Amino acid sequence: MLRLNRNTVQGGIIAARRRFSSWSSDFLKATESIRGDISFNESANTLRELCKTNLVKGTDIRDEPERFFEAHRVLARHAVNHGPGFWVRFTVHYNLFAGTVLA
Repeated sequence: MLRLNRNTVQGGIIAARRRFSSWSSDFLKATESIRGDISFNESANTLRELCKTNLVKGTDIRDEPERFFEAHRVLARHAVNHGPGFWVRFTVHYNLFAGTVLA
């Protein structure tokens, strides 16, 4: 029988929160320079470069949904300042493409 020590469980939760906080800061930094006054091609290249960072993966929908949803929240906040184009492109890529593939 598996016995879990309360301190071990709490330590694991704290460590997971720290990792998520670190990831969230990294994602915010990676997206803070996104602009809305660029061409479609430049915006597509920006999304391509963001994908290459592996901060967000297509499998996050299944494996790390907290990252998936936080990425959408961060980009939605950016959309207020520079328009919704990049956010929509990101959403289509991850929700429709990756979500469909994983389904």
